[in-house]
Amino acid sequence: MTIEGQDRFLYQLLPVMINNVESMVSLNLDVDIFLVCGYPLRPEREEIIRNRLPYDVGFQFWDDAIPLAYTGSNTSGSLINYKRALARQHRFVIRDKLENYDMFVAFEDDMFVHGNAVHQYLQLSLEIERLRMLAPENLPKEKGYDRFLPMTKRQLERIVPGFMRVEVLVNETNRGAQKNVDPIPIDHEFDNSEGAIYRDIDPSICCHVHMEPNEGTGNIPEIPPADHLIVWETNIKAFSLRLLTPKSDILDWVVLMLGPGKLLNEDEKIGGFWSGRHGAFKKEKKPSGGEPLLLAQQGGWMATKEQLIRMNNKLCRGNFLPPFNKMGIADHDDFGPHNVEFWSGSYQFFTGGRHHCNMQRIISMNPDHFSNHLLYHTANNKQKEISRSRMVRMNDLFGQLNHVRKTAEHDGL
Repeated sequence: MTIEGQDRFLYQLLPVMINNVESMVSLNLDVDIFLVCGYPLRPEREEIIRNRLPYDVGFQFWDDAIPLAYTGSNTSGSLINYKRALARQHRFVIRDKLENYDMFVAFEDDMFVHGNAVHQYLQLSLEIERLRMLAPENLPKEKGYDRFLPMTKRQLERIVPGFMRVEVLVNETNRGAQKNVDPIPIDHEFDNSEGAIYRDIDPSICCHVHMEPNEGTGNIPEIPPADHLIVWETNIKAFSLRLLTPKSDILDWVVLMLGPGKLLNEDEKIGGFWSGRHGAFKKEKKPSGGEPLLLAQQGGWMATKEQLIRMNNKLCRGNFLPPFNKMGIADHDDFGPHNVEFWSGSYQFFTGGRHHCNMQRIISMNPDHFSNHLLYHTANNKQKEISRSRMVRMNDLFGQLNHVRKTAEHDGL
C-alpha cells in the first residue's frame, strides 16, 4: 500500500480498508491487518486507522518499505529506490507470519475484497482438498476415455478458487461498455426444482461499499445495478467450462480461467469445454494461458497456509515465498526483471514460465455463488484509460458462460 496525500488516504484508501475488514468480521472471520507502505506512515494517520478498525482486529505496518537496489556495472552503476520491488515486500511479511494464520489475503490498496469472497475461497478450498484426498493417483489411458472426468490428485492440487475484478460504470454516455458483444448467446435461465429461473449477477455481494465517491467519477451508488458492473481484462474467448465432479454439493460446473500453460506436465493439465469449440470465433484458436488481455488479473491473491506451503515447496518452479533461492536471478541486486504483476501475485501464481506456479483458477457457475468471485476495483479508473470495446458487462459475460455450460452439457461433457 502506498499512501499519497491526505485526501486519498481519508476518502479512498481508508474506507476501502475498513469496509474490507468489517465485511470479514461480520462473517465471524478473525482478522489482523498488515500494511506495507511505500512511505513513512505518520503517527496521526496510524491513530486514525487504529481508531477506525473494529475491536479485536490486530494492526501492524511496515512503512518506508521500498527497497534499495544497485543497478548497472561495478563502475557505472547507481543505488536507487527500486519502487517496482515494493510489490513483492508482502511476501516477506507472509513468510514471517506463516505459522500464525490459516489464511492470507494480499491485495492492492484499491481492491474491495468482501468477506463473502474470503468465505467462498475457504469453502471451495476445503471441498477441493476433500476431492483431492479421494481422487486416484492416475487415470486409465483407454481409447475414448472422457478426459474431462474424473481428475487425479496431481490435477486437483493445482486448483484454487479464482476471482475477476470489476468496476462500476460511472458515465454510460461517455465511457460505457462495449456495443458489439462476442458471438456467444447470453442466457440467464437456470434450472432448479421449480423449473427455469432467470438469474443476474448480484452486485450487493461484491460491490456494496460505503465510501465517498472517487475524484472525478461522480456519485457511485452503494449497490449498483447488475448491468453496470464491467470487466476489462477478459471476455468469453478466455474461458472453458467443465464438470468438476457430479458428487459435490458446492462444486459441480466450474469456469476454468486462463493462466496455466508453459512448462506444465502433461498429466497435470486440466481440460475443459472451450467457449469457441463449435466455431463461434471462426478460425481463431483457444488463446494461450498467458494472454495479458484475457488473463483477468485479480489485483492480488489469497491462499490458505497449506496451499502456500504446497506451492512453495512443490508446485512452483520458483519460490513463492522468500528466500527466493530457486529464481536464479542476477540483476538489480537479485530483484530480477519481473514486473509488479508478477510479484503482486497474479502472473507468478496463475501462469506458466521458468519461475511460475501454473495454478488453475476456477469460478463456480452456481448462480448462488458466482458473484462471490467478483472483486470491486474501487478506483474505477480503468474505464477512463481503456477503450470501450474492451469493457464487457459482467452480467453479459455471466449469461454467455451459462450458454457455454449448457452447450457442454448437451455434448455430454
